[in-house]
Amino acid sequence: MPETDTQAPKLPWQSEATRFWWVRHAPVSHLKHLMYGAMDVEADVSEIEKFQSLAQRLPANAIWYTSHLQRTHQTADSVRLAGLDCKEQLESKLIAEMDFGDNTGKTHEQLIKERTDPYVGFWPISPVEKQPSGESMQDACDRVAEFVSHCADIHAGEDIVCFSHMGTILAALTNALSLNLHNSVCFSIDNLSITQINHYADLHELAPVFRVLTVSEKSTAAPQS
Repeated sequence: MPETDTQAPKLPWQSEATRFWWVRHAPVSHLKHLMYGAMDVEADVSEIEKFQSLAQRLPANAIWYTSHLQRTHQTADSVRLAGLDCKEQLESKLIAEMDFGDNTGKTHEQLIKERTDPYVGFWPISPVEKQPSGESMQDACDRVAEFVSHCADIHAGEDIVCFSHMGTILAALTNALSLNLHNSVCFSIDNLSITQINHYADLHELAPVFRVLTVSEKSTAAPQS
């Protein structure tokens, strides 16, 4: 009888993946009523116990990325002060928050009154439309895909901690799960939560490229007395 190919499929080992740890930045408490989006605003980094929890849960000796917006730098700095350092810290505009264009700076109340789309309460704008002078969710998905592909090439097999934004993390999940834009805003991503997505480069050609391990995993640390 002719021989058949009985080679076992390669398993998606955690140790062989490029492991992306997406961390949404610390809250912007003083502007929570505003669509601040691409504005460069300060975060509230006063809840030290939450950064201590992140420092315990994130991997040591990882590559860190922030966006160019200061709230991601503040978040990374606070995790470092809580006791976790990195192999290297880099910056990429590809993981910045979505640009809401002409809607930037509006209050949520004002925007809700103006909207007629069915995504009110899920996302500040319709994910299927491009914003005047701004971005669409597809634009965000495209640049996040470029970022992930680049990192998977140059940091293959490493832990990559991305201090980023809600829109960016939604885009990463949309890409990983091949969601349509209609469903891209179905996740709730909390401040200082971790979303972990593994990327696999050398599995079977029909195998999934990504594995989602956690979505918006929050700290359970008790407040310090």
